[in-house]
Amino acid sequence: MSALRRRDVLKGAAGLALAACGESGGSSSETRDAAVDFGPSQDALPDAAPPAPDPFDLPVDAVAFPLGVQAGSAEAAQALFWTYTQAPRVTLRVWNAEGPAIGPPVFEQALDPVEGFVKVLAVGLSAGAWHRYAFFDDAAGTRSLDGRLRAALPEGARAVVRIGATACTAIGRAPFTPLPRLAERELDALCHLGDISYNDGSVTREEYRADWARMLANPQYAALLPTTGSYITWDDHEIADGADLEDLPDAQVATAKAAFFESLPVPRREGDRFWASYRWGATVEFFVLDVRHERTETDIMSEAQLNWLLGALDASPCHFKVILTSVPIANLPPLWAANAESWMRFTAQRDRLLDHLVAGAHRNVLFLAGDYHVSAVWRVEDTGPRAAYHEVLCGPAGSAPSTRFALARSSDSAWQSFFPEGRIDYALDVWTATFLTFDPEADTVRVELLAGDDGRVLYDAKLRHGA
Repeated sequence: MSALRRRDVLKGAAGLALAACGESGGSSSETRDAAVDFGPSQDALPDAAPPAPDPFDLPVDAVAFPLGVQAGSAEAAQALFWTYTQAPRVTLRVWNAEGPAIGPPVFEQALDPVEGFVKVLAVGLSAGAWHRYAFFDDAAGTRSLDGRLRAALPEGARAVVRIGATACTAIGRAPFTPLPRLAERELDALCHLGDISYNDGSVTREEYRADWARMLANPQYAALLPTTGSYITWDDHEIADGADLEDLPDAQVATAKAAFFESLPVPRREGDRFWASYRWGATVEFFVLDVRHERTETDIMSEAQLNWLLGALDASPCHFKVILTSVPIANLPPLWAANAESWMRFTAQRDRLLDHLVAGAHRNVLFLAGDYHVSAVWRVEDTGPRAAYHEVLCGPAGSAPSTRFALARSSDSAWQSFFPEGRIDYALDVWTATFLTFDPEADTVRVELLAGDDGRVLYDAKLRHGA
């Protein structure tokens, strides 16, 4: 019996019961004499199980969970989940959100916060699927805001992957208008290229924690971070302004780094290492670098990190390879790069990486960078085989105006020096939301740059390796 016909039968049985009570148009004897087989009576049907309660019907306690939720560093079967809470004990529950109704959680773990912070690696996620999660105070019958995360694609999968990217948000310049633009789209992941919090001037653990609390409570971040998973690197301002870094006491640097790791879904490995790569099937692999806090006079990163990167690039089966570097690698005109903030200061390691890409015939390697307070699309070099590689400068989302861009506007000759014809596809110093779409079948990366203030399209093009 079809579902529709069964419903009709139940309706008929209900009408029969009403007739027997004198509530239908006919008499009970007429009903009993009817030669219609309605099947088993309702009394004979098994009791239907009551629907499972929806855990998201529980009230949100914004006092107990004042800084929302985050998830990130996603792989195909696992990811990091984060919150800050006043509750003495909470339970993280993660559900596969692909089905028509909520079922049992795919991951559940009770946790004791450490000075209010909770960060846990959840395993057993469904590759390529969207997941929904929240932290629950079961004793109080309340919960945090809920968040969403997509697990990385399964091994070998070739599908379109869409990400957003941003950088550079100083709390004194809020509201951060590009962040709502990013939150409006269903992004598979968010890439943050550093300077997520400007903690300049902080010294103690309490001061760094206060900086992070102000940033995470910012309405634009609070709305964006729960919408998707993130991959995050740091730059200088998470610790201090770059000019001050070399003079800071080691104890202060350690304090600032600890505050970074406890505030974000970023793995903390031995020696404060977090550099790692994350594969999305056979479509794209994200290589998250630390090019700020392993520096020496001559190297932008440790030999261990560089050797790992070269080997991981060689081993990657992915169509696209995206290198997250907080500062640019492009060989920009002198007025752009006349500072210590780019790879150009570290020519030996820069040459090793780029020569390795060329020698290994690595195609579709894209660099994502931040720091310069400009959104841009340009080539790594003017000419030669390195000119096949592009770099996208992400953001800024909430920073001071770019002094470089102001200089470029100062005269026609300065403009030509900053923007040599045929080298730089686009550059502008407005606050910008960056979107990238990786399409392995089309062999293209679509780059969209949207103005934060009104959402107008500033740049929209499909990049091809070498084109």
